[in-house]
Amino acid sequence: MIKTHDEFDATRKQQAVATAAVAEAVGALDQATSECEHATQVLKQSRTALEEIRIAHAADDLAQHLVAGDECPVCRQVVATIPDRPPHQGLAASRAALDRAEEAMKTADAARSAAERGHDRAVAEEERLAKTLAELETSLAGRPDAAAAAAAYERATEAETRCTVARQVARTARETQRKADDRAKVVEQRWHDVGRSLMIARETVARLTPPATIGDHVADWSSLASWAAGKITELTAAAADSLAARETAASRELEQRAVVGRALDDHDLAAPADFTENAVLTTVVRAVERAQNALDRIKERRGLAEALEKRIGDQEESEQLHKELGNLLNARNFERWMVEEALRAMMIEASETLTELSGGQFELTLDNKQDILVIDHNDASSQRPVQTLSGGETFQASLALALALSSQIAALSPNTGQLDTILLDEGFGTLDPSTLDIVASTLEQLAGGGERTVGLVTHVAALAERVPVRFEVRREGSRSSVEKVWA
Repeated sequence: MIKTHDEFDATRKQQAVATAAVAEAVGALDQATSECEHATQVLKQSRTALEEIRIAHAADDLAQHLVAGDECPVCRQVVATIPDRPPHQGLAASRAALDRAEEAMKTADAARSAAERGHDRAVAEEERLAKTLAELETSLAGRPDAAAAAAAYERATEAETRCTVARQVARTARETQRKADDRAKVVEQRWHDVGRSLMIARETVARLTPPATIGDHVADWSSLASWAAGKITELTAAAADSLAARETAASRELEQRAVVGRALDDHDLAAPADFTENAVLTTVVRAVERAQNALDRIKERRGLAEALEKRIGDQEESEQLHKELGNLLNARNFERWMVEEALRAMMIEASETLTELSGGQFELTLDNKQDILVIDHNDASSQRPVQTLSGGETFQASLALALALSSQIAALSPNTGQLDTILLDEGFGTLDPSTLDIVASTLEQLAGGGERTVGLVTHVAALAERVPVRFEVRREGSRSSVEKVWA
């Protein structure tokens, strides 16, 4: 509360200073405003004077901006020469006065702005102090005055001194209590250590079933010591029995060693110098590994033997094949085989040609006696002898065989030549009209692809007329004439 009274007094003093600062700032603002208004009036007068001089002496001012060769802004005539008119002295003086007035205006305006800012700061500070003072008055309302607060402060100081003495007494008491607690903790820790030692001792002999504890360490230790004394006598007798059993076990171990040694000898294995279980086991494992390696080598050799047997079988099979080939390639069998292969190849080609010439109706094939048969697809693909063919069909089959034979002969030629020219000499005079039409159509189809040249020698006019280019031979007395005729 005393601090609040002090703060109230200090704030009131600051408020008085701030009120004086506001009055000073108002005076400075009024002066700056007056100076700014005066500068504004001077600037207005300077501008008016400059404008009057500029109007009165416009020609002098215009002459300063003319350029030779440009148009005159007044008469729009090209300026030949610049007139010798010096600037008017009053115009320069007016401009200088205007510049000074503008500078004075800027200075006055800046001073007025600074005075306004100072005035605003002073007013804001005065308002802030007034607000703070009002808050302090509110907080002090209903409270004692400064003298009463000082008396209360003195009483509080005395009470604080007494509290300090009481705190020191309490601190001493707490220290005494802490030391007592520390001694109690030491005793408690020793008690726990005794209990832990008891538990460790019981766990050491736990398999011997020591007596149960009751929570009193002294009584429990006494009970455990009495039990241990009786147990020592019991264990001493048991140790004597165990020693006798150990000697018996050692004797049996010697017997088992002898048995193992004889087993190793039976399998031609040398007994290890260190005749322990691990050493014997290592010896046996190594022997098993050697036996497994030997078994693997035997399996490998058996595999090689099987491979050799397979090679022998393959060689015997190859020998049999070569023997059969030798029988087939003797003079008589080889000749018959060559004839059969040539006939079969010729029949395949002749069958393809006949199928083309007959419009897909006929094919040729061989029976098991190598006789030629014809397959008629218009008669459910039945097979019949070639003797059953009609005249035109016989001509087609004969022509197909002739073409196939010519192809086979050409293939056997060492010069790889081709027989692409066919000459048919007569043989058409006895054919009926329908057969003759089949023959003519077959020859036209044969020559239509452009791959072969077909020549005919005939006296049948109906057949000759269907040939696109022909040479007609006529006998005239003792001489003959030849004429090329186009169809």
